[in-house]
Amino acid sequence: MLDTHNTSIVDLFNESKKKSIRENREILLSYTFEIPEIDLVSVYSNAHEYKGSRLFWSSQDVQQVGIERAYKFILQHNNYAFIDKQLSSFRERSITNNKESETGPVFFTVFSFDDVKQSKHIWEGIPKSLCVLPKYLFTKKGKFYWVTINLIITPLTDYRDILCSIKFINEITTKSKYFVMDNIKNKDLIIEEIGKEEWIKSVEEVIKNIKTGKSNKVVMARSLKLENKKGFCIPLIINNLIHNEPQTYIYALEYKDICFIGASPERLVKKTGNYVMSACVAGAAKRGNNLREDISIKKELLNDSKNIKEHKYVVDMIKSSLEPLLETIEIAERPQLLTNTNLVHLYTPIKGKLKSYISLLEIVEILHPTPALNGTPTNEARELIRYFEKIDRGWYGGPLGWVNLDNDGEFIVAIRSGCLKKNEGYLFAGCGIVDQSNPLMEYEETRIKFQPMLNAISGSITKNHTYK
Repeated sequence: MLDTHNTSIVDLFNESKKKSIRENREILLSYTFEIPEIDLVSVYSNAHEYKGSRLFWSSQDVQQVGIERAYKFILQHNNYAFIDKQLSSFRERSITNNKESETGPVFFTVFSFDDVKQSKHIWEGIPKSLCVLPKYLFTKKGKFYWVTINLIITPLTDYRDILCSIKFINEITTKSKYFVMDNIKNKDLIIEEIGKEEWIKSVEEVIKNIKTGKSNKVVMARSLKLENKKGFCIPLIINNLIHNEPQTYIYALEYKDICFIGASPERLVKKTGNYVMSACVAGAAKRGNNLREDISIKKELLNDSKNIKEHKYVVDMIKSSLEPLLETIEIAERPQLLTNTNLVHLYTPIKGKLKSYISLLEIVEILHPTPALNGTPTNEARELIRYFEKIDRGWYGGPLGWVNLDNDGEFIVAIRSGCLKKNEGYLFAGCGIVDQSNPLMEYEETRIKFQPMLNAISGSITKNHTYK
C-alpha cells in the first residue's frame, strides 16, 4: 500500500507542475511503484465502475490491466505517423520514475484491418484506430507486481488528484487478492450462422480468381452472431481464455459499450532496443482426439503442400519487409509447430538487429497486413476481399498492442476475437484461400477457429458447438 506522504511522488508532482507552469503546456506525470501480489483479472473485475475504459493484455512475459484513460487518440484512419508524432511529444513533456519497459507511460493501440471499408453493424460508431494511455496500469512480470499512475498535469492541477489516485489504488488492490468468480456454464447463449452458403460461394469465386492469376492467396473471413439475455461477463471470459489458451496472447479493449476481446497466437512484431522479433503463423490443422491421432496430424501438417505453400507466402513477405531494416536476420529453415487447444499451426520465428533507428509503429505499418490475414500480392488480395467478403472486420485482423516512450513494445494480429456489446456480439474467423483450397474444408477450419472464444464465453471446455 502506498503511503500518501511518500516524498518521491510529491517531488515528481511538484516538478511536473513547475514544468507545466514554466512551459505553459500539459505535462505527463508517470509514477510507478511495486505492490504485493494480486490477481489482475480480479483488478479488472473490481474496476466495474470504469466499464468502457478498461483493457487487458497477457503474453508469455507479462500481464497488464489498464483502468480509466489518462489520454486517448481517436482516429478515423490508421494514421501511424500521427500517433508516432504524439508519442514524440509526450517524450519531451513527461516526468517518470519507471525502470521496467512494461510499466510507466505505456500506450495501448489498435488499428482496423482496413480503414477504407465503411463501418457497419456492431462496428458503427467505433473509430478505425484507437490509442489509449491508462490512468492506472497494473503490471505483472514474473513474480513482481507494479502499479503506474499516469496523470496529465496542468498549472491548475491540484495535489488532491494524487490523493484520489492513491485512495483508488489502495482500495482496489486490497480487494483484488484472488479471482473468486465461479465459472458458470452459459445456457442462454444463442449462436447464429451468418450467410454460410453465401460465404462458401464467395470462396469458390475467390478460388477461380486465384486460378486465373489475379492473386496467389486471399484470406476470407466470416462471422457468427451471438445473443445472450444476461449479457457477457468480460472478466470471466478473460479468465477462461487464460486457462484454456495458455500459449496465446489474451487481450480485451473496451470502448464505450463494446469490448473487443480475443486470444491470438500470432505476434506481428516485438521490439526491445535495437532487436525485433516477428512470427509467421499460417497453415493449420485440427487437433487430434487422442495422442496418436494428434501426432499423426502434426506430421501430416509439416508435409502438407497446400499449408506449406500458404505458410511460405507469409514467411517471404515478412522476410522481404524486415530485411532492408535489419543488420542481421535469423529465420528458421523449416516451419515449426505452434500448438493451441483446438488447432496446430505452422510457425516460423524471425528475429534480427536493426540497422538504425525506426519507430515500432513504422515497423507495424510496414508489416500490416501480412498474407496471414490478407493474402498476396497485398493490393490484389485486398481488393478481392473488399469485393467478395460481406462482413466488416473492424479491428479483427488489425494490429493491436502496446508501445512505451522508449519506443519498445509488442503488437499482435488481432485474430480469434469477438466484439461484444450488451446482449449481442460477433465472433470473427478467417482462413487462407489458395488454388488448392476446398471451400467446405475452409468452412470447417473457420468453425474450429471460433471455438476458443465460444468455449470462453459459454464456460465450456468442449470442442464443438451446435449452431442455430
